[in-house]
Amino acid sequence: MPGIQAHTFIKEMDLAYAAADIIVSRAGAIAISELCCVGKPIILVPSPNVSENHQYKNAQSLVNKNAALLVEDKDASRKLVSTLLDLVKDSSLQGSLSS
Repeated sequence: MPGIQAHTFIKEMDLAYAAADIIVSRAGAIAISELCCVGKPIILVPSPNVSENHQYKNAQSLVNKNAALLVEDKDASRKLVSTLLDLVKDSSLQGSLSS
């Protein structure tokens, strides 16, 4: 789809965050702290391969504050693209998640 870019690794995250309209990310502690400062709408896909399911807990804490959407890793192949496209179309939700 035009306008959507996927990257495996980015060194200059500040530039990527600045250029992005919507961010899809894992939910590690560093990513969560950076994303809270960026103020962009985010979709979190927590890794299930971490100790004590901490990425899910990190993501859920933002979801509970209406600051992110959550797609579980096991559902990503079925739900991630539709969740992203729905968010792209919903400027009100984008604004809510950004604030």
